[in-house]
Amino acid sequence: MHCSKCNAELPPGKVYCPVCGQEVQIVPDYDPLDELILDVREKKEKTTKEQGKRRHRVPVVQPVKRFWQDVFFRKVCWMLLAMLACAGIAFGSYYVVRKQNSFPYQLEAGIGHYEERELEEAIRHLRKARELQLRRGVEDERPLLYLARTYRELQETDMAVNTYQEVLELSLEEEKRLAVYEELFFTLAEGGRSQDINGVIARCQDEKFKEKLLPYCIEKPRVTIQGGEYSYYVYPQLEAAYGSIYYTLDGSMPTRESTLYQGRVTLKEGDNVLTAVAINEKGIVSEELFVVYQLDFNASMEIASDNDTPKYGNVP
Repeated sequence: MHCSKCNAELPPGKVYCPVCGQEVQIVPDYDPLDELILDVREKKEKTTKEQGKRRHRVPVVQPVKRFWQDVFFRKVCWMLLAMLACAGIAFGSYYVVRKQNSFPYQLEAGIGHYEERELEEAIRHLRKARELQLRRGVEDERPLLYLARTYRELQETDMAVNTYQEVLELSLEEEKRLAVYEELFFTLAEGGRSQDINGVIARCQDEKFKEKLLPYCIEKPRVTIQGGEYSYYVYPQLEAAYGSIYYTLDGSMPTRESTLYQGRVTLKEGDNVLTAVAINEKGIVSEELFVVYQLDFNASMEIASDNDTPKYGNVP
């Protein structure tokens, strides 16, 4: 430290200068003003440097963050999609179950299986349709009608006949009712129950409508001479109230291609198996008539009339 007056070096701890006697003024080494000036200067230099850098700096474009890139947003979206999927599955299951338990679905499925000849499946769906029909009071003859047709295809004649009769108890237009009767009659004939057709027609309460059913009447042919053994010629005659009679003598089933009966049957020597059916104008075939005649001419030759009584044998 030096004296401010004479600049002599001052010994430590002296208050007065030993040379000139000047009072020693202690000036602190730290000057706040100098620090403030220095700080301002440094800030100014820093600002100048930064401005210089900015002039030469290439601007960096920060990418815009899309809202769907947000993690929270994506989680919310996934939760919503999961909820929608669950709701869709639940609604779809409800719709399918409800549809499968609806009358139109069961009816259409039954008809479809019937047309594809999947008859057992057709019966299952048609029965369900009939059950729903009764429960909901739907008026529609198709479930019973197709159910009867399915039984007919399966050759379950009794079930088919009973179902057709249920159809006839419904309120049907005259044309539809006549068509159902026709299907019923052919079902009876195919099942060997053509003798029941006349009874069904007789039970019809509508006399005017019954007249339209009369062409469907059919009857098993009758023979005038009983079967048996004969030692002479016999000429049986056949009778049937409805339709034309066709017959064979070899036991085969008669058809429209067989011999048409036109007055009497000519037998030959030996065994004759007379088989006859009546076919009406609607094409319905009656039950078959079977009669066996054995002509043995070793005995005395005679010609018998239609009223002759045979040696033995009965008309079936």
